[in-house]
Amino acid sequence: VNYYRFTGYLLPFLDRSSDCCNPPIEFNRIVQIYVFDAELRNLIVRVIEKIEIYLRTQLAYRSAHQYGALGYMDAQNYNRHHDHVKFLGLVNKVISDNRNNSVVRLHIAGYGDKFPIWVIIDYFSLGMLSKFYSDLPNKDKKHIAQELYGVNYQALSSWLKCLTDLRNKCAHYSRLYYCS
Repeated sequence: VNYYRFTGYLLPFLDRSSDCCNPPIEFNRIVQIYVFDAELRNLIVRVIEKIEIYLRTQLAYRSAHQYGALGYMDAQNYNRHHDHVKFLGLVNKVISDNRNNSVVRLHIAGYGDKFPIWVIIDYFSLGMLSKFYSDLPNKDKKHIAQELYGVNYQALSSWLKCLTDLRNKCAHYSRLYYCS
């Protein structure tokens, strides 16, 4: 572990005026906190993975039933904040980035650039999934949020943004313990 990463775990114990730990803390205690933080990240990632898979399934199901297998490709199926050109660019990047994946190769060979929502959504990042949800018409967001979690769509949008941020912090080994 490099010095910079490790010293971040000293911050809650640091007396800013003296730049020393007050009260003094043993090195082993900092090591334990570091290990705890790593284990916490791993636990969180496993839980987020389950939430993410569930949301992918539910968003694909709702989108397919409401707009058809390829309805996600139609700009009219989104709200006024949706940037469809950017979204299609992200979809194409997802396809390109995964072009060696057997499912993607199969769909390119058999269907050209036609990927049903239930196929392509598995390649969306959590951030892209969150954006996909936030760009749906309010009536769809309301239905999904209420049906899945019994909350309003603003709450679910906020949760998705928070989950994305937390997942990215965990995936990139950011410090969760005392992160200010």
